[in-house]
Amino acid sequence: MIAQLQGKISFLQKNSFVIQCSGVGYTVRALQRLLSGVALGDTLTIWTHLAVREDALDLYGFSEREEIDFFQMLITVPGIGPKSAMAIIDLAPVKNIIGAVVAEDAEYLTTVSGIGKKSATKMILELKDKLGDLYEEEEGENLGEDASALEALKALGYGTGESRNALHRVKELWREGDRMGKNGINEKVKAALKLLGRS
Repeated sequence: MIAQLQGKISFLQKNSFVIQCSGVGYTVRALQRLLSGVALGDTLTIWTHLAVREDALDLYGFSEREEIDFFQMLITVPGIGPKSAMAIIDLAPVKNIIGAVVAEDAEYLTTVSGIGKKSATKMILELKDKLGDLYEEEEGENLGEDASALEALKALGYGTGESRNALHRVKELWREGDRMGKNGINEKVKAALKLLGRS
């Protein structure tokens, strides 16, 4: 199993990149938030999962340990393969998705993570007990606020995907500035609108 790679990025695509390690180039499928933060020539260390199929060996890469841990749990859920798991993780912060599973909040999973009700129910049934001991709710984290902020942006005419990405970026910026837990729905929407180019 290839667990981790470190090297330089030699090629970038929409959903993947090639990382050169000791003269060997590995194609790695990655989350959009990872791809958007790297450039050709960057040196990168990533956690990897090798998905083995009859006709292919696919590498999936993650910058954070919690992302790959959750990814590997997700692909144990019937009906959720590696590509679907990547899509789920890319649409909302991992801790939010885990929190929704533990809280059995299927509405949040379908609204913010972009999966169907059937898949959301399967995730809850399959993962709740496994995730309960791992999940620690962040101070000030409110899943209901995220869903409400997303709906507000959609009501203003923004697409679901771009709205999710903007809200995720807002939370990253607030976390970096130690502002988590000090902002409500209105502040999240205002900050997201600024990122979306509309004040």
